[in-house]
Amino acid sequence: MSANDDMLSAFWTMGSDDPSVRAASADKLLSSAFSSPQASDLRYALKRLLAGLCSGRASARQGYAAALSLFLGHLSSPKNTTAFGPGLADVLEALRDATAVPAAAKKGAETRDYAFGRLFGVLSVAKSGLIEAAGRGEAAEALGMCLEMYGTKKWMRETAAKAARSVIDSASPSVRAALISSDLASFLSSTPPTAETLYLTLATAPTSITPEVITSHADALASTSSL
Repeated sequence: MSANDDMLSAFWTMGSDDPSVRAASADKLLSSAFSSPQASDLRYALKRLLAGLCSGRASARQGYAAALSLFLGHLSSPKNTTAFGPGLADVLEALRDATAVPAAAKKGAETRDYAFGRLFGVLSVAKSGLIEAAGRGEAAEALGMCLEMYGTKKWMRETAAKAARSVIDSASPSVRAALISSDLASFLSSTPPTAETLYLTLATAPTSITPEVITSHADALASTSSL
């Protein structure tokens, strides 16, 4: 696998603590990858971007996530003249593989890095425009990844809920309605009430909020800071 020198140098500074340097790195990656696009370079870039999401450094996760959303948008645009154009399902599968916790990974911080890497990846996909053009099945897969992460650790709930809303908001109107009435509704009906589930209900179906719903969330709201 080969990648041009400009593309490689963009990755070296993508994890900088300086936001302006990270932004410049993303611009450099896009210009080098798509000025005369080669399928092998694009595959390599996608693999590197997905791997970078699992960095233990917050600035690196942010830099790679921002670059990934832009990169995915370019992949599905006329700027990509190669035969390499993975759809949403392909990207989500690659994201799952890249953020799967290795058997040799230590518990604690390292496991958390992979969890946040997957979450940042889904957010990047939502911002890229891929979900807007996707059908209900593919969009439901992206939403499902967020809801899965909600159930893994208590400290993931707030961020996972916000990511779930981002996925829903980025879908087309008809797909968004289906996600809310079916996939999200099923999740909410089978999940104990928390501040996060109330947030999702308020954000996606505010007319369903009744005094009974508020009462059922009273204990959770009393013990949890608002989102």
